[in-house]
Amino acid sequence: MKKFVITAIALIIGLNINAQEARNMPVGAKPTGKIAGRWNNYERRQYFSVRTGVNISQLYFSGMDVGSSSIAGFNIGFAAGWQLSSQTPLFAEIGISYSGKGASVVPPNEPAEAPVAGGYNKLRYRMHTLNIPVVLKYKIRMNQRNFSIQPLFGMYMNLGMGGNCQDYWSRTITGSFDDNLDVFDAGVRLGCGMAYTNFYMELTYDIGLVNLAGKEGKFRYTDRMGYDDFDGGIRSGNLALTFGVEF
Repeated sequence: MKKFVITAIALIIGLNINAQEARNMPVGAKPTGKIAGRWNNYERRQYFSVRTGVNISQLYFSGMDVGSSSIAGFNIGFAAGWQLSSQTPLFAEIGISYSGKGASVVPPNEPAEAPVAGGYNKLRYRMHTLNIPVVLKYKIRMNQRNFSIQPLFGMYMNLGMGGNCQDYWSRTITGSFDDNLDVFDAGVRLGCGMAYTNFYMELTYDIGLVNLAGKEGKFRYTDRMGYDDFDGGIRSGNLALTFGVEF
């Protein structure tokens, strides 16, 4: 994770240096070399991007009378895209990022054992995941050639890398994925992006399609949640607002 953040910062610093060089050029001068090739080419057919933003994530329970609320996290990562045809502004994009997710959960059943002093019936999940989205984007150029709206649709895959589950009843902490939620998740991504020159912003929503609880024997809180793998399930959702630089 530390190497990931350092690499991202180094790329952003490099881009800022290029931008400063472009601003310091004499009026009317044409940029040359790498600056002209990447930073000032707003109609590029391939691009790379460094991005970071915030998440509002949630867990949705079916077949269980469970109360849950969303929690905030952050994301940071990279993306690359390419135009699929010179005749249409349809782009394919693949990314990889760290994404912090989770939820606060109130189970319907209290454990058999008495709560510790100050304990109450609540679970709080915090999950560290590796997010890999693959989407299609249609770039709609506005009146200015350096401004575009980009609706997108695709799929994503999440791999759990760590995290914890705080049990406020027993006041203990266990792993999010240790006899708990599945480490693998996948689903549909919907959203829309907006680009101005080399700066990018997007709002996306991920709809999880995988039952994160798996089988009854695996899920730690089967009895407490009233979980039945016949008609029950736990699925994820995540709203993300992301900002980035493209080059």
